[in-house]
Amino acid sequence: MYQLDKLRVTDLRCSVIVSVLITGAVIPQLACADVEFNDGPLSVEASLEVGGAALSTKGVNFGAGQIDFRDGRNHGDSADWFEAFVKPKLEAKYKVDDDFDVYAVGSVISAYTGGDGDAGGYTRSGDGRTSWEDLYVGVTYREWSLSGGRQSYVVGNGFIIADGHLGMLSDGAYWADPRRAFEETVILKYAGDNGLSGQLFTVSADKYLGHQRLTGLNVDYDFSLGRAGATYVNVSNVDNDTQAVAPKNGMSVYDLRLLSAKVPGLPDLLLDGEYAIQRGKGEGIEFDSDAWYLQAAYNFSQLPFTPQLTYRYAKFSGDSDPLDKKRKSWDPLAKGYMDRGAWVIGDITGNYLLNNSNEVVSMWKVAVPVQSTLSVGAVFYDFDLDEGNYYGTPVGSKDFADETALFANWTPVVNTYLTLSYNFVKPQAAAKEVFGGKNFSAWQFYMTYKF
Repeated sequence: MYQLDKLRVTDLRCSVIVSVLITGAVIPQLACADVEFNDGPLSVEASLEVGGAALSTKGVNFGAGQIDFRDGRNHGDSADWFEAFVKPKLEAKYKVDDDFDVYAVGSVISAYTGGDGDAGGYTRSGDGRTSWEDLYVGVTYREWSLSGGRQSYVVGNGFIIADGHLGMLSDGAYWADPRRAFEETVILKYAGDNGLSGQLFTVSADKYLGHQRLTGLNVDYDFSLGRAGATYVNVSNVDNDTQAVAPKNGMSVYDLRLLSAKVPGLPDLLLDGEYAIQRGKGEGIEFDSDAWYLQAAYNFSQLPFTPQLTYRYAKFSGDSDPLDKKRKSWDPLAKGYMDRGAWVIGDITGNYLLNNSNEVVSMWKVAVPVQSTLSVGAVFYDFDLDEGNYYGTPVGSKDFADETALFANWTPVVNTYLTLSYNFVKPQAAAKEVFGGKNFSAWQFYMTYKF
């Protein structure tokens, strides 16, 4: 009976994966677009985004197995699951005069996880719900805008602030992560035609990020050689459970960055760099951490297909004594996925093993646009620990793991995105000491389409 049930489950998983693949092939054939309505000064736009993912993992947690986040049960070292979401959205704008607009945006997300649940054990089969995503109103006057409610907000390239919602447990779709909006936001924006822009903001993350409130100022300046930015953030209102394990109330964050910097005489080279520190005191804890990265991307414009080679070195400080009253480990705040390797670093390692704290990582990435709609590539990550412990567990080596990814991205028609990747993580001494010696691998398929 056990073998028969296992066979039925396997057949179900295969059927689900095939269904997602078929959906990814069929949906792009639908010639749909946003629905727009205009009546004098009033304009309304409706859209619908759908997405799905199918994943198959082996050697989960280097053989230690998929550990259920809720009850600690071990479900074995393989996990196959699927995720799906749908996001209808409505945007309305009323033009009062040439200088003044009033607008409102609303959207909901329905998400679902099936199969074994994600490899990290953060979701189970059947997890998923429908909830508000965007729900905000605002006004625009010339270069200024003021908005409030539930909305997305990104600073720079998402290194410290990008994702206000950690989709796990009953939310469903942990890996696809369709929910990103912050709660209880007020954002005052300035966007001039002189290259200068900025925001005064206060935003609150969801309960799985401790309801942390981030309040601060961000300034960016676009000029001929790149984009410079500076940010100040104060952290407050962290709930008691989160504060007990990752204290951050009273923390001040200072960030400087230079993005997409051009080098005179080298038009194919782009440089990026960012440096941030966390300082201050709160509730008996002193903060003294830092994070930074340097990145170089070179387009080989004289070669066929114009391949791009990227190297990045990133460091997120750790804490040699996690039990004292001085926190030296970098807190990732509300970083988010922006692109492959940023800022979920490694599709496996970044989702299930490390979280941009006590981490030193070198990344090599090559991407080749073989067609205007198709690119292929590979990424290699070398992960080390900054200090000799893994979330407080002492380890004898800082050498953690190496991850390799092979990927293909396809955009067959406008508003359609599909990606297929194979990811492979080889444990090194630290990971073997904490988990085990098996390789951790994952096949991943993901697609989205916006009607």
